Amino acid sequence: MGWTGGVHGQWITQVIRLQPGFNPVHLQVMPVDPRCDSILSGVRGVTEVWMYNRYLQTTTFTADPASSGGEQDHWLTWYPPGTPKAFLATLSQMRGGQAYLIKMASNAAPVTLALRGIPVPPRADWIPDDYVLSGFPTTESAPVTFARFLRDSPQVSAAPGRGSQVFTVNPATA
Repeated sequence: MGWTGGVHGQWITQVIRLQPGFNPVHLQVMPVDPRCDSILSGVRGVTEVWMYNRYLQTTTFTADPASSGGEQDHWLTWYPPGTPKAFLATLSQMRGGQAYLIKMASNAAPVTLALRGIPVPPRADWIPDDYVLSGFPTTESAPVTFARFLRDSPQVSAAPGRGSQVFTVNPATA
């Protein structure tokens, strides 16, 4: 018995539109090649990528090995190879199901990144008494604004002037 028909795997392409400034991005796919250098090599204007990792312990001690490092920096960063900050990079791969901040130069033209990979189900690691940078999948045909998404949250005010300790949303741009 033989199979002569085509077989389609679970590969999909996530289309990500990037504008000048910081772009919050939630990867819905595990890229074929997850290396930042590979994913972003053809994307002009990307100056840095940030990923929040609450579990990261970057500091072991300050001047005294007996004292703790104090506040932790929980951000991993990537800078394009060949740039002055490239040696500071602590982020080497972009994983599906993770949220990122991708910064484009202020004078960069908007670009579209087509990322091929295996779909990853959404997940969130909630940490008590901490802030979490998490992505929430939406569709371009029915986008959700921050104001609409957070309108029923008593902990976070999405309306300007309510004294939110986290952020406020400008209704003109939300």
